[in-house]
Amino acid sequence: IAVANAITSSDEYRSSHIVGSYATYLGRPPDAAGQAFWLGHLAGGMTIQSMEAGFLAADEYYGQAGSADGVWVAHLYGHVLGRSAAQSEIDFWTGRLRAGATRNSVALGFLLSTEHLVSVVDGYYQQLLGRGIDPTGSRSWVAAIQGGRRVEEIIGGIVASEEYFGLS
Repeated sequence: IAVANAITSSDEYRSSHIVGSYATYLGRPPDAAGQAFWLGHLAGGMTIQSMEAGFLAADEYYGQAGSADGVWVAHLYGHVLGRSAAQSEIDFWTGRLRAGATRNSVALGFLLSTEHLVSVVDGYYQQLLGRGIDPTGSRSWVAAIQGGRRVEEIIGGIVASEEYFGLS
C-alpha cells in the first residue's frame, strides 16, 4: 500500500490528473499558473473530487455550458453522470442554487454521488483487476470516498489486494 500511495501522491501522478481535468472539463491544456495552483492544492490535501468541482464550478466551464443554471445542471448530468437529466432533477439542483448553494457544492454533489463514484471505482477495477466492480467493493469503496478517503488510497488498496497480486 505504501508503494502505491507513494506513486499516487507523486507530483507526476497528480499532474496527469490535472492535465486530464483541464482537457475533460475545459477542453484545453492547463496554463503554468493553473497547473501549479492545482498541484499545490492537491499536495496540501485537496481531493481529486474537490479539484474537479473547482473546474465544474468555474466561470469558464459555466460559460461553456450556457451561462444559465438549468443548462449548466443539465450539462453536469451529461458530463459527470453520462446521461440526460429528468426535468425534476434539473429543478432539484436549480432550486438548491436559488436557495444559496454554490456551484461548487452542487458540482461536489454530482462528483460524490454514488452514481458517479461507482463508475469511477469500476474504472479502476477494470484497469487494475481486469473485471468489473462487485457489490461489496462498490459499497465499501464508494462509502470510503464519500466519507473523505482519497481516491489515491482506494487505488492503493486495490493494488495491495491479494487479487491484484494474484494477477502477476
